[in-house]
Amino acid sequence: MDLANAIPVQSIAQEYEELRRRRCPCGGQFKLLFQALVNGPEGTHYDVLRVQCTSCGAEQKIVFAIDSFFHR
Repeated sequence: MDLANAIPVQSIAQEYEELRRRRCPCGGQFKLLFQALVNGPEGTHYDVLRVQCTSCGAEQKIVFAIDSFFHR
């Protein structure tokens, strides 16, 4: 998992909007399989979405930086 390339977002809604816009290399859309909160270095926080293409079945992880709105 590559936390250094996490996509910064301002809300969970923005995460799901990114998921709706994103396309698999085959052109298919992704569906959410699993979502997890990950604690990163120095107290940072990330949402990791494991997604699967509805056309070809390929899976990938999308990592979002959520410190802008995540509060303990």
